[in-house]
Amino acid sequence: MASTAEQLFKQLEEQLEEKEYVSASKTCESILAQKSDDKEALLCKLVCLLHTSKFEEAESLLDSDLKGFKDELVYERAYLYYRTARLDEAAALLNGKRNILNDEEVGKLESFNNVKEVVLLAQIFYRAGKFDDAIDIYRKLARGSLSPEEVNCNLLAAYVAPAIRSTDIGMTMPSTHFQSFLEAGRALLTSNKSLLETSYDFCYNAAALEIAGKDYTTSGKLLQKAQELCAAHCKAEEWSEEDTRNESAILRVQAAFIEHILGQEKQAMEGYDGVLHGTLSDRLVSAIASNNVSVVHDDHNLFDSCKKLERNQGILDSAEHKEILDKLTPSQRHSIMYNYALVLLKMGSKEKVKQAEEFCKRMTTAFPASPFPFLLLGSMYLRRGQVSEAVEILRGFGKVEGQGKEEPNPPAKAVVRLALSQIRYQQKNYEEALSILQSGEDDIAFFPAVVGAVVFLYSRNGNAADSYAYLEKALGFWLKKYADDGQDPVAKEMSITMLEVTSTYATRLGKYDKAASFLKKLIALDASKKKKYMLSLLIVLAHIDPAEAVQLEGTMGNVPQISTAEVDVAALEALPIGVLSQQKAVAEVEEKAEKGKESDVQKIEKKPRKKKKQKKKLPKNYDPNFVHPDPERWKPLRDRSYYRRKRGRGAKEKARGGHQGAAVMDESSGAAAASASQATSSTAAVGAKGGAGNKRKGRR
Repeated sequence: MASTAEQLFKQLEEQLEEKEYVSASKTCESILAQKSDDKEALLCKLVCLLHTSKFEEAESLLDSDLKGFKDELVYERAYLYYRTARLDEAAALLNGKRNILNDEEVGKLESFNNVKEVVLLAQIFYRAGKFDDAIDIYRKLARGSLSPEEVNCNLLAAYVAPAIRSTDIGMTMPSTHFQSFLEAGRALLTSNKSLLETSYDFCYNAAALEIAGKDYTTSGKLLQKAQELCAAHCKAEEWSEEDTRNESAILRVQAAFIEHILGQEKQAMEGYDGVLHGTLSDRLVSAIASNNVSVVHDDHNLFDSCKKLERNQGILDSAEHKEILDKLTPSQRHSIMYNYALVLLKMGSKEKVKQAEEFCKRMTTAFPASPFPFLLLGSMYLRRGQVSEAVEILRGFGKVEGQGKEEPNPPAKAVVRLALSQIRYQQKNYEEALSILQSGEDDIAFFPAVVGAVVFLYSRNGNAADSYAYLEKALGFWLKKYADDGQDPVAKEMSITMLEVTSTYATRLGKYDKAASFLKKLIALDASKKKKYMLSLLIVLAHIDPAEAVQLEGTMGNVPQISTAEVDVAALEALPIGVLSQQKAVAEVEEKAEKGKESDVQKIEKKPRKKKKQKKKLPKNYDPNFVHPDPERWKPLRDRSYYRRKRGRGAKEKARGGHQGAAVMDESSGAAAASASQATSSTAAVGAKGGAGNKRKGRR
């Protein structure tokens, strides 16, 4: 008997309360079979489809049966766009503006009728990388009636994300801006310490904040606390063991990551294996864990790493699991793809290397702001001797039009520029190597190591003037940067380093006035080495301004005086040149001779020193218990050095002393018996040999 609509709705209500969305979706179909335009059933079906990630069916339902309720279902459609990574469309729905991601201002909260729409908009900004806008919304929500735990947890995540992404080489925001996010996150953490005792989500985000600040020990403790809180929560809710494992999987993967960073690779592998060997519902966590395992393996267990990453890539490339790819940040997607290409290259086979090359070409389009796929491709070409192709691919960095909206930042360009200059240097094309090194007007071009390389290349050609000019240019860059921002410790350190180097080089070239100017700036800038700089300045001033040198000497304090009371000045003046050194040498020889006489007896008594045997250097990862295979295993058995032919019948009789009659001896005549025995044995041996030959003939 078919159930009535009232019974089906009651069943649907129970299923939704138990969050059994698959069963609830089937119940909705049963209701719609009786009444196809039932609004409540259609809305419930839409909710079920969204919860089960069937976004294509949900969008089809919105565009057909629910088309007339467009204004009422703004949130549901925006959430659908958000989950399918159509962030522009989602933001436009909630904010009433098109291309919201290009707008620097967040819409006023008064224009929204529902708080959940505001929360979703903040999530959209967070996913799009517009962290300032997301933080602005969460701060306003924190002043409202929304749950402080949820808001503060999301706000902390919004502070942490840019701080972690500051390490990505493709990011373009200045590091000082990321530092401000980090400080704001610490302030929020300090004002909400009570949440660390109740919320494992807040503990997880706090641990991520400490990871961004490189405090891995504190991060590990917070993750341990988060796991304890998670276990207690799951136990209180009476969750199954499988559900508990799935809930805590991300916490365990993050804890394993910390152990890996701290060098505890064995514990890290145990943590990753504990997550991967179980039934894991969250494929995103599984993908990240598999990627991290390949990093722990490094050059070992390449087959296992390749298998895991290949399975990962298959999941990420399939349309069926597109929502997993959408959840990964660009940095995570880049890491997974790059590690896969690297493992393929390390496998070494022709097929794998070709696959790695194709994968890197794909990455140059997907991540045009990252230098790593370009560098990997360049290294492959160089390995094959294709220098021109390697140079071409590196010069193409930053010119590829890909999916990424960000342009390569200066550090990324500098990495590729250094690789190009290295190639030209190896080709002994020093002029082009110099041109490439000096082509960038960024910080990297004026770092001491790069400046040193430029000076070396100029000096190689005997061009000291250009070397000095580039040193002055680099010095001017850092002094200007320090003047603009006196609180920047990097600019101050670089200014001091370049002042020291440039003053020394100027002194060597005889530019004493310039050297004096640089040393005076050093004295004002670095008080910790003031005496050292003053001594150098005194030497320089002695060449150009003796009066100022004397004046400087007076400010350096009292110099210890040497007593001349016991010195015969007249005798010293009367000595010819070289006598002092000769007398000193003679005195040293006589002193050694006297000491030698005293120690002659000791030398006789001393035993000759035994030379210490140096330990034989063993190869890396050498296992002393390893049993090496037989080196002669490829030779026939008869040709091996240790092979011994089996004894025949005659040899055995010879060993026994012949047949039974030959063993009888006359005890009275030992010599005669011995000679008889020898003769008999010899005869027996011959007979045995002949007999063996006859038998062989008989077989034929």
